[in-house]
Parts: sequence; structure tokens; C-alpha cells
Amino acid sequence: MSHQIVNQGVSVANWANPINSSTTQVTARPYLKTLVIPLARVASASAQTIANTTIAGWPTGLVDVISSSLNVITAEATGATKTVSVGYTGSNTAFLNAQTCAATGYFVGARPTVNLQSKDITYTLGSNDWAEASLELVITFVAVGDPT
Repeated sequence: MSHQIVNQGVSVANWANPINSSTTQVTARPYLKTLVIPLARVASASAQTIANTTIAGWPTGLVDVISSSLNVITAEATGATKTVSVGYTGSNTAFLNAQTCAATGYFVGARPTVNLQSKDITYTLGSNDWAEASLELVITFVAVGDPT
């Protein structure tokens, strides 16, 4: 079942055969998904790109970010600059800008308002001498299309 907002409240529609206000069959349903994307430790302080086509479960339709965060599983101890910036193609700091990775923890990122469907994930380590860090970007989003 799905729900439709109407002037007097909420109505219930047939989820198995939904139609829009024009009585047209709805073929693309919104869904909620969380992806955990590992950020590889590299010997570079240049921006790294993770192509969206290589991320299992990346949506093929509209992507609206609900939340983003960085999970520092293992803190960086060796690197001269222990920060990371994370974003997407065209905005390398959209999620996190110079977030410290000197301690483990879960750090809340920003919620960019751009459609990420055709965007790749980018990240930049603070220096090129990292040795220990283990990082994950966690993104929760609403998407439209096939959730497979």
C-alpha cells in the first residue's frame, strides 16, 4: 500500500497497482536506502574519485540525500595532516570539509541538495603519508526508480 496526501489528510492507495492524480500507472516508486562506501587509504593528498557505477546499489533515478556521515573505524596516527574532505564531482567538500580522522567515531556530515544520480563520490586526504586510517562514508537517501 502507499499513501497519498489529500486536502483532508491521508488516503490509502493500492500499492500493487498505484496511479497518480492523472490516473496514470506509477512505475517509479520512491525508496529509502543507506549505502556504506569505504574510502581507501592512498598515498596522495589529491582528490580521489569513486565512480558511482562501481558502488553496489547506487540508484539509477533521482537521489535526494537525507543524511551523510563519516565512520572513522581506525584513527590516523602517522599522517602529518589527519583530515579528510568528502563530496561529489563538482563539489569536493559537500559532505565533509577537513573532518579530523585523528580519533575514531561517527561524524555527521552535511546534506547536499543536489541530485546525486549521475555524480561520483570524491574524497581528499589531508596529506600523502597516511598509514592506519580506515574510513567509511555512510549516505542515506531517498531515490526514485528500481531499488535493486
